[in-house]
Amino acid sequence: MTADITDLKTHRTRKIFQNFSNETNSVFASEAEFFQTGKFFAFAQGYIDSGFKPDHRPTFHVTVQCRDYAVDEQAKALLARLKSDGFKIEKQAFSKEFVKRIKSGEVKPDHANAYGPWATREVEFDHALRFLANREDGSMGAYQRSRYGFRTVSDYAYDANGVGFNVVCCGYDARRGRFEEHVVDDQYDVEELCAMMSEIRAALGDDDDDVVAFRPRL
Repeated sequence: MTADITDLKTHRTRKIFQNFSNETNSVFASEAEFFQTGKFFAFAQGYIDSGFKPDHRPTFHVTVQCRDYAVDEQAKALLARLKSDGFKIEKQAFSKEFVKRIKSGEVKPDHANAYGPWATREVEFDHALRFLANREDGSMGAYQRSRYGFRTVSDYAYDANGVGFNVVCCGYDARRGRFEEHVVDDQYDVEELCAMMSEIRAALGDDDDDVVAFRPRL
């Protein structure tokens, strides 16, 4: 009898977890399908519809992440250069015990965790494009794309010096009625950003050229 009761409890628990997993997967699939039609173009409409409110203006952020707690000389030089360029350098706060575990090798960085410092800066669109144009040359480390093709969760990639970076665009998604942020993953995303900014500049009267058409990802 006791075994039967335990089995029933186990069955119910597994059923709860399975239902939760199914619901989570369904939401994720729906989100992935939604953003497949575009991640950034709706930021333009959100900004325009707001009457060009400053807090609705799409913004661009560059983040350079160091994987290792103790960075090598080349990574140190890169961080120093970034600091002189206006980047904010930050470090994670660890307990002394955890630092010992890191230094001993007991705890190691993986695809979801990094223990080194990082540098961040908000940049203008044209500056963001320069970072994106050179994202494969290795000067800022390996480029870290999003894990799922939308938002900012990424499988961190690093170069031989333990450095990686990415560019994120944040804005008000007119379709969702809320703010969203996404990593700029590939050249298609870059083209979508150009279409977004072209629409904004045309609405502001800052661009005499024709608006760049946005083409949904096939």
